[in-house]
Amino acid sequence: MMKWYGIAGIFIILLAQFTMILRIQPFLTFFTPIVWIGYIILIDSFVYAIKGNSYLVNKKHKLFIMSLISVNFWFIFEIYNKFLLLRRLTIPKAT
Repeated sequence: MMKWYGIAGIFIILLAQFTMILRIQPFLTFFTPIVWIGYIILIDSFVYAIKGNSYLVNKKHKLFIMSLISVNFWFIFEIYNKFLLLRRLTIPKAT
């Protein structure tokens, strides 16, 4: 049986989609992280239903460590995009 937070994940994804269509802030700006959170808890709920254990239920410490590592890599790519890649980016003007 799927855990309760799987339903919450579906709700988060649908809410983000709905608010994206209506262009409501802050959902418009932070659409990707909001949907990722919904997706992660939905998939974790499916894993729990299939295997009987999951990171959110049984391995919270490991999930925390993996999240810290993931966030650090995310910041590295964000810094690269902001300071290195975007300086070379030029957008042609429409005529």
